[in-house]
Amino acid sequence: MWRYIRQNTFSVDDALRRFRAARGLVRIVDTPPAELVLRLASDHDLTAYDATYAALGRHLGVPHVTYDRQVIAAGLGIHPRDFSDG
Repeated sequence: MWRYIRQNTFSVDDALRRFRAARGLVRIVDTPPAELVLRLASDHDLTAYDATYAALGRHLGVPHVTYDRQVIAAGLGIHPRDFSDG
């Protein structure tokens, strides 16, 4: 939004209105529990970054779709080609 304001594409008020509308379309979730992130990182030798996304999938009860081979090998993610919602 800031770029559009700087380019005079949107006014500040217009940008804020659009931001509020966009936020209404997105579900905001809590971060996964730190204990789960640390346990996954430790148990599977992952970075905290990778473990956070794997933990978030578990926390939300949704698949973690990733290209990261280490995460997939640990059984904490699924490759996009193998993902199907139905």
